[in-house]
Amino acid sequence: MLMKSIQQRQLEQLLKELDSLHSGTLANWSEQEKEDIKNKLTYHSNKIEGLQLTYGDTISFLKDKLIKVGAMAKDISDLKNYKAILNKIFSTYDSVALTESTIKDLHAELMQDPSQWDVIDALQAGPGEYKIENNYVFRSGGEHVYLDHSLVPSAMKDFIIELNAEMASKVKHPIVIIAESHFNFLQIHPFTDGNGRMARLISTLLLLKLNFPPLVIEATEKEKYFKALVESESEGCNPIAIFFAEKMILSLKESRGL
Repeated sequence: MLMKSIQQRQLEQLLKELDSLHSGTLANWSEQEKEDIKNKLTYHSNKIEGLQLTYGDTISFLKDKLIKVGAMAKDISDLKNYKAILNKIFSTYDSVALTESTIKDLHAELMQDPSQWDVIDALQAGPGEYKIENNYVFRSGGEHVYLDHSLVPSAMKDFIIELNAEMASKVKHPIVIIAESHFNFLQIHPFTDGNGRMARLISTLLLLKLNFPPLVIEATEKEKYFKALVESESEGCNPIAIFFAEKMILSLKESRGL
């Protein structure tokens, strides 16, 4: 309990600082600023998942459609589809409803190309379909199995209902809502593949809906990001909320030249 109280006090201080810095919406951004942030989001989110291309190679492809010799088809599809979804989110975030259909449609677009799927994964649930077998990840402490596939449909219904209710009630701070939803989605891990990228896309959509700028989780922060997620499994969502709040504060300070 002591650790949780310390984390809670830390989070409350961060949220106060964040509120003192936060102002403006996406409408105040130039088209070039929007394009730059979309490119960064595309590169880093895919780099966290194993993208082999460098940032320079990625920008050359996204801006000029120049493909590095020897580039993997998977990498090109991952970048192309992710950027296309961001273009859609940036254009429609204010009007799009957060529903199961929205999430499934985004996943179907994200993972639409056969080159993005491993052979084994391709034999399971496809783009836009919930997993039909359990998925897991290996950690230093052993195998971590995500929510049983049979429970996913009901869990996703609850996820949507609770998230929309919290956004409407405005009882919790927007960053806490977004961080908790990010964590909860990843605990469900509803799809066979693409869950990490989907979680970050949903967070981007929610940030824009709640009048915050997009947040780039950089590939160099992967270990810290994953550590916050793992700690949240046993300590509640404060660790990932603190991670999101610290990132947002740093981003807002940098945008102001502070």
